[in-house]
Amino acid sequence: MTIKRIVFGQIQWLLILVLITSGCVYYNTFYNARVYYREGLKLLATNPSAAKTNFEKSITKSAVVVKKHFRSKWADDALYLVGMSYYHIGEYNKAIKNFEDFLVVFPESPYRDEVNYYRGLAYLALKDYGIASLIFYDLKENSSRYATAAAYQIAYAFFQKEEYGVAKDSLLAFIQKYPKVKESKEAMRNLAEISFKTRDWSTAISWYRAYSNKVAMKPNEKAALNLKLAECFLQTRLLDSARILLAQDYSRFPDLINQANLLMGKLLIAEKKDELAIQYLTKLRTGNQGAEAYYLLGFKYETAQEFNKAIAYYDTASRFAPNSEFGLKAKKRSALLNLISPKAEIKDSAEAQFLLAETYGLTLNEYEAAVKEYQKTYDLYPQSSYAPKALYAQAWIMKNRLKQNDYDTILKILINNYPKTIYANAARKELGLPEIELQPEDTATQPVPKESVLKKEKLPAESLAIEKGPTPLKESLPDSVLTKPESVPSLKPKADFKESSPEIALKETVSKNETTQMRPKIEPKRRQRRREKLQPEIEPKPTEKETTGISLEQLAEKSESISTAGITSAISPIYFDFDRYDIRSADTVILKIIAQELSSDSTRQILIEGHCDPIGSEKYNYQLGLRRATAVKDYLVQLGVEPERISVKSFGEEKLISSDSLEYWKNRRCELVIKERND
Repeated sequence: MTIKRIVFGQIQWLLILVLITSGCVYYNTFYNARVYYREGLKLLATNPSAAKTNFEKSITKSAVVVKKHFRSKWADDALYLVGMSYYHIGEYNKAIKNFEDFLVVFPESPYRDEVNYYRGLAYLALKDYGIASLIFYDLKENSSRYATAAAYQIAYAFFQKEEYGVAKDSLLAFIQKYPKVKESKEAMRNLAEISFKTRDWSTAISWYRAYSNKVAMKPNEKAALNLKLAECFLQTRLLDSARILLAQDYSRFPDLINQANLLMGKLLIAEKKDELAIQYLTKLRTGNQGAEAYYLLGFKYETAQEFNKAIAYYDTASRFAPNSEFGLKAKKRSALLNLISPKAEIKDSAEAQFLLAETYGLTLNEYEAAVKEYQKTYDLYPQSSYAPKALYAQAWIMKNRLKQNDYDTILKILINNYPKTIYANAARKELGLPEIELQPEDTATQPVPKESVLKKEKLPAESLAIEKGPTPLKESLPDSVLTKPESVPSLKPKADFKESSPEIALKETVSKNETTQMRPKIEPKRRQRRREKLQPEIEPKPTEKETTGISLEQLAEKSESISTAGITSAISPIYFDFDRYDIRSADTVILKIIAQELSSDSTRQILIEGHCDPIGSEKYNYQLGLRRATAVKDYLVQLGVEPERISVKSFGEEKLISSDSLEYWKNRRCELVIKERND
């Protein structure tokens, strides 16, 4: 009996020991899993490879606990570690599966909200924005711990989707509601990135600076932010500020040195230090940044019309990164330049210049560059048959592609300088003026150029200019101007837009019947008088706004001479390039006409108001507006207008026409108002 008791007692102790040992084993396994996970978190920022190894070990250990000891009190902790480890090594689908298993099996776990939050982050990383947003909205409403973080992620989801308008509003609202939380700093960074991506450079500068003042950044993070700021300064022509940032030593940061060299090259090109720029840009020999560097060099030589050098740089850029943005652009430009370079046997310089403009506008869809090249065609080769064609194409792009409201100035120059051409008639129709009868001898000396080289290569057959038709008298707008004939916009003024009528240009001496129905047979002298009457004068078109206290109809009736005392008349604005105050050649015609009007009537005075876009400080813009107004005044004085009859005033950035950064050009202007002298 005693022996039996001893044996039974030993068995009991053995069973207890086994139970204790087994409990220690699964706890020890979980403990090791947690240690590996925490070590992975520490290494995540500095050594991602080592961090991944630790996370994988944590997954292995935690899986043992979940499978073999599912009913233990450590099971939910272990499953939590599995999901989080998968999340941190970037295996988001596996993370989501484990997170969703966790929420089903352990609905009352204290980790529930955290697991749900990271589940939302995993969906966000997979760009499944719908489910991610639903998760974050639920947490915002029902979780006190994660409500703020979820609100930020809702706004950040819009940023990730590149819905920048909604993202901007949401992030601003978040900062206003939660100004002191850590996520507000990230919201500032997001707003800076939105402004950078949308090319709102001044706003980007403000947000980057605000972010840097709030956050203690590591040296490499600070350097990366400085390079972003330098890019913004370059884009806003604040070259001194950009130079200060780029003068820092970036050699300590291997991942940033190429970007620094690229930006320094851009700065030197802007400063016209071409030799130094080449030294910096040619340091980049691989990847996307190398492609951009050599693309910039190619574009520099293309602008200078050194096509052989441009082609060489473009070819190099396309080799560095064939599928990148600049690699593809370089390849396309190289192919096009091969068509219009001397190898293409274009002997006429005017034709070569015109084809370059066609290339920009028709094939590359770079409309601003096309406008500049068409203007060069007119400036360099005014006697060429390509000049009126280039002027009309330039005006068409300004109206229909760039949506600029000063295209009519170009059309008036065309009518004034090339009155007996089909392009002048098209311009008259565009402006609502009567067309004149063109005789065969009128166009005999204006041959339409040969078919474009681009057409021979079976590229798009549309042309930015008018092609000659069988009967010049019927020629109006081109049937193939960038768009298909059926999509060409109507050129007739809208009924609700009250432009000056054709009768103004005819000085109200020609009846409607005479302007719309021209008789083919007229005696020579009478024909000459008729042509003189039908030749439209270059009248500045009044603006739509009633800034003068007189209706547009009244202003039209009195465009020849305004005799009523106290009436002022507004004139089409003079526009300027960014941060410039020199008079553009396209605007000199208007100013010459104004000078003639002022010389013909000594009772008139003129007020010149200078305006700027909102880029830069108020003080600087006020001074720039004054310089612009003074430049216009000086030009009028050179044309013979007495200085005492001219007043100048600057509004700086006070009276913006548009706050859209894509339409800032509308703000860079001088408005001119002619008024009666106050005796």
